[in-house]
Amino acid sequence: MLITKQTVADKITAYLQHKIGVDDLVDWAESTMMDAEFAVSLRNPNHSQEQTIRDALHLVAKEEECSPTAVALAWLLRHPAGIVPIIGSTNPEHIRDTAKAVDLTLSREEWYRLMTSAIGQPLP
Repeated sequence: MLITKQTVADKITAYLQHKIGVDDLVDWAESTMMDAEFAVSLRNPNHSQEQTIRDALHLVAKEEECSPTAVALAWLLRHPAGIVPIIGSTNPEHIRDTAKAVDLTLSREEWYRLMTSAIGQPLP
């Protein structure tokens, strides 16, 4: 069975529009042999981990006097994996805010604080 980006988008859209439940989405993901970790994370979201990441973003944003969104994008832009974030907004203010990430230089300590928050454990 060929799984296209559109098929995945359609299933997630159906979930977001409350046409199918989370169990249906997970069952579909498992039946199509999608990443098992993705399926498990849908059934058991780690809200405390999400809060840890939000707290770290807000702390750095306060230190850098910018928004948590700009901090998150600055972190992603400097990730060694070469992540290219895509801003999905038509709101001019949101776009202006996210553009600040390009000029934001995180310290090594700030970058690692965000990384350890994201992965939930200290780096070696």
